[in-house]
Amino acid sequence: MKLISSKVFAFVSIFMFVGSMAFCAQKAAGTVKPAHASPAVSPDLVQAKDVIEEAAQKYPKNAELEIQLGFIFKKMKRYSDSRRAFEEAVKIDPKLVEGHYMLGLIYEYRKETKKALKEWQECLKWATDPEMKNTAILHIHHIDPKVVIKKTP
Repeated sequence: MKLISSKVFAFVSIFMFVGSMAFCAQKAAGTVKPAHASPAVSPDLVQAKDVIEEAAQKYPKNAELEIQLGFIFKKMKRYSDSRRAFEEAVKIDPKLVEGHYMLGLIYEYRKETKKALKEWQECLKWATDPEMKNTAILHIHHIDPKVVIKKTP
């Protein structure tokens, strides 16, 4: 399954790169719409979403596909779909730090502090990267300064 996920990730990465190159070309040509205009969703992004959704249906136990969908939906400003994809990812793989991290941010932004606190604690529990652990600790203390964090070996 990792091979499929890597191929899909590479596919999405190419579309993201092509999209940013197109933006640079538009900017250089002076055809970029003003910031107040509502930009349309890139057809490349829609195509990437469709490919990953199809792969996710074919491989429903692949949490990384759900993570990728979550980021694509976020970029498309489809925030409830983004949240749902991240929730599905951690349901499939409860140790998936990226999913807990993103859900922590989402719930914190939505002022759902109990849910945010739970996600940050899960993020801290499964994180191996010291920066990620530190980020989780900072968010936990921001939400509730009284929470005591136990040192792990």
